[in-house]
Amino acid sequence: MKRPLEFLPLKTFVFDSAAEAMESIAREMANWIRTKRYQRGDATLCFSSGEPVRPALDKIRQMSGQDEAKGGLPVSGVRCFGLAEFEGSAPDAPGSMSAWMKEAFHAKWGALPEHRHLLDGSLGGPALDAHVADFEARLAKEGPADVLMVGLGATGRLGMHEPGADPKSRTGLVRISDTTRAELSQWHGGVNVPERVLSMGIATIRSAVRVRVFAFGAHMAEVVDRGMLPDPDPKNPLSLLLGHKDVELLLDPAAAARLE
Repeated sequence: MKRPLEFLPLKTFVFDSAAEAMESIAREMANWIRTKRYQRGDATLCFSSGEPVRPALDKIRQMSGQDEAKGGLPVSGVRCFGLAEFEGSAPDAPGSMSAWMKEAFHAKWGALPEHRHLLDGSLGGPALDAHVADFEARLAKEGPADVLMVGLGATGRLGMHEPGADPKSRTGLVRISDTTRAELSQWHGGVNVPERVLSMGIATIRSAVRVRVFAFGAHMAEVVDRGMLPDPDPKNPLSLLLGHKDVELLLDPAAAARLE
């Protein structure tokens, strides 16, 4: 069951479980896949990686597996963008975010590999500069993203952006805390997580048409409450989404405990 919480700075919904919340993102993505195909185009979607998003990935794969004439999704042309990658990891390298996504989703889904746009954390210097410029250009050309999913973390991070984030940032390397490193390791099967991550910037995230932020568990209740500010404050990255036309915060009951 999806239940709105009223009188908050961000549109917020509470679901009976984390899995139900993530499946709602999958259904919304499916809706835009169908809508864009009806309009003779293809949807552009931005994916986070890690165990919290697995229910969404499983649901959208399940919906795609049906025959298109019987309600299945026309996914071959869907444009898929990865939100982040560990510094030092090339796409699909063992222990990378993209390798996790490939095993959990891309290898089992019908979207064509040529429409998959992943960040390459193995690059540095001018090669990295060129890569992130190309990534931003591709996103601008193929997008804007119809739906972007991004997690809120234990430090208050939005995606990979810790408190103190630059609201004007574009795709680039960001430093993450030890708490976030441990959290991301847990999300990705215990891999070694470096001190920096190549990530979409706050401004890049805000460029999506629809941003869906998720947070689950009792340990997130204070973080969520702290982010409910009337004005943007870099110390609370969630608040940097204020003013966006279509942001939703999706919570389970434990994460919403301080808002009710």
